[in-house]
Amino acid sequence: MVLGRSKQYATLRDTLLSLGYEPGKTYFEFPYDWRQSNYTSAKRLLAFVNNISQLKDKEFDILAHSMGGLVAQIYVKELDQGRKVRRVINMAVPFLGSANTFGTLTDGWGKGANLIAGGMTTIRSFALSLPSFYELLPQYRYCCILGRPDGPRRPYNPLLPADWDQVAWSDGPVDPGRADNLSRPPWPALNDFEIWQPPLIRFR
Repeated sequence: MVLGRSKQYATLRDTLLSLGYEPGKTYFEFPYDWRQSNYTSAKRLLAFVNNISQLKDKEFDILAHSMGGLVAQIYVKELDQGRKVRRVINMAVPFLGSANTFGTLTDGWGKGANLIAGGMTTIRSFALSLPSFYELLPQYRYCCILGRPDGPRRPYNPLLPADWDQVAWSDGPVDPGRADNLSRPPWPALNDFEIWQPPLIRFR
């Protein structure tokens, strides 16, 4: 079973077909909404498995890429009660999160896409409303540095409330159920700093 379905997986799909795997028989693709929590996607994966006779109560392998690996990990550890997953093959999975998550907040999706979306304020508010965004925050030590090349810098840990509150991530309101305190002053605006990933690699 493959977690994810997109044009970018066309080469992988062709490789599996060349190896003799048959879609809907010995090979199944599980598309999921990357905006949702990985825990929600893992529950959907459980329902997906239970609704397919070739998978339900049978042993199978999972091939997962990027966030799909996080979904697979939750499924195996918390939902695969019968221990039917034989092995999980992971490709580029951010098990400890990724500092690149901040790229959406600092750079958006590119000049053209940013303009079409309504600007960076809209993009930041959207990103901060996604459960998956918070689940991808970096969890490894010394992941980020707050500051500028020509000014003071210090380690930045987005999982610490005190550090998170140092930055006004949003210029407007965000989902009060997840982050109702992100837009209050007097924290510095996004234009007043940069988040770096050691060794001092700027996102912009």
